[in-house]
Amino acid sequence: MKKIKHILFFLTIIMFHSCDILDVHPYDCKVTGRRNINENSIREIEEKCLAKDTIRYVWTGDFQRWYDDTNDMVKRINSLKNIDFVMCGGDISDFGMTMEFELIDKIMQNLNVPYVNIIGNHDIIGNGYNTYKTMYGDVNFSFTAGNTRFICLNTNAIEFDYSTYVPDFQFIKNELELCGENISRTIVAMHAEPFGDQFNNNVANIFHSYITNFPNLAFCMHAHAHNRKISDIFNDGILYYCCDSAKKRSFYVFTLTPDGYDCELVIF
Repeated sequence: MKKIKHILFFLTIIMFHSCDILDVHPYDCKVTGRRNINENSIREIEEKCLAKDTIRYVWTGDFQRWYDDTNDMVKRINSLKNIDFVMCGGDISDFGMTMEFELIDKIMQNLNVPYVNIIGNHDIIGNGYNTYKTMYGDVNFSFTAGNTRFICLNTNAIEFDYSTYVPDFQFIKNELELCGENISRTIVAMHAEPFGDQFNNNVANIFHSYITNFPNLAFCMHAHAHNRKISDIFNDGILYYCCDSAKKRSFYVFTLTPDGYDCELVIF
């Protein structure tokens, strides 16, 4: 009996010294890489675009373990001229694992320009919500590039089981009050679009009526569907641009000018 106890004791020691046993759990939110990415990128974007009347940026999203495709995308973006920043429409992870977030960020750090990322429904799975907040910051945020205000919103209502306000109308109200005379155009970005499977469609019409109060709402952008499309969802002339997933190997380049905007599809 004593011999068996000794064997069990040594087996326990071996188990607790095993790398596999003590490996970091994928949902533990132990971020070893960058933090506050959106805040730092926004500071750079606003300084860079302060006096510019023409802004060029990329709209992309849904990377979800397509790391090789994402890497190719970054190379293609870097080959383009006069890109000011990149906007990602969420789902940079597939299972909300910290490792997934950090792998994508390591790839995105190769960009020649700053990037911001909006939370997607897959980014909320497990402990992904906390990882997102640690790495990227608030799930609702905004920034100004030139004279254009970008409103970036969490629209993944189902993942929160309707336990909190999604979309956050108080945030939208606050943003409406902050828009001054220096803002001549607004663009609203989100992961899931109104009447999609993640959106709280009980408030879809109210949501759209709120955002159309922003100064000169030019258009909206979303991801989630993994298929590019351009839709006039509310039949009022406000277009919603949906980008492909990384696997589909394309992204949009928007050029904002004093006279309007242009949208170009880039395939890589």
